[in-house]
Amino acid sequence: MLRESNASGLGAGYFGNLVYENPKWDFRTFNFDSHMAEADSKVGRLGNAIGVDYSHVSKRGVKIIQYHGWNDQTLQPAYSRQYYDQVVKANGGLEATQTFYRLYMVPGMAHCYFGSGASAFGGVGQQIPPVRDATHDVQLALEAWVEQGVTPQQLIATKVADDKEATLTVKLTRPLCAHPTTPRYRGTGDPNDAASFVCVR
Repeated sequence: MLRESNASGLGAGYFGNLVYENPKWDFRTFNFDSHMAEADSKVGRLGNAIGVDYSHVSKRGVKIIQYHGWNDQTLQPAYSRQYYDQVVKANGGLEATQTFYRLYMVPGMAHCYFGSGASAFGGVGQQIPPVRDATHDVQLALEAWVEQGVTPQQLIATKVADDKEATLTVKLTRPLCAHPTTPRYRGTGDPNDAASFVCVR
C-alpha cells in the first residue's frame, strides 16, 4: 500500500490517528494551510517543544543527550539546533547548559538511523555499535553521565557497509561533536577513521 511504502506513512499516521482520529484519512486530501493549523491546535499544544526553562531539570540532576540526523527527511534538523540555542540562552549560557544537556547533530544520518553517514552509536532503531562503551554507545554514555558523573565529550558513530547486514562490516567511523562544535578533518590520517577528525567550533 502506498502510505506504508514511503514517507507518506508517517503523515497518514500522524494526521489520520492523532489529528483526525480516523485511520482511513487520505493523505491526498491534505491542505497545508487548514490541516497544519488544525494539527497545531489539537496536537501541537501537547507536543510542541516551546518551553526553554530547564532550571528544575538541572537542579534535580537530570541529564539529557539529544541527537538529530542532518539528513532527517521527516523532522527539520535545523530546528533542533535552534531550540537548543534557545535553551542555552535561558539557562545561563553554553557551559552551564552542557552540564546537564548536550545535543549531537549527526552528519548524513536520516530519521533516527541509516543514511549516507556514520549512524550507528546505540540510538533507537540503530545497528548495535561494534564497540560497546560510553564513547560508541549513547545509552552507555548517558548511564556513565548519570551514574558516575562522566560527562560525554564526543561520541563515535560507525557506518557499516550495509545498514541492514548482521555482520557489521565497518566502512568508516566519525566523531559526533557536542553542538555547537562540528567534526573537521585534521588534514592527515585515514579519512575513514574518527581519530583523523577533531571537534571544532
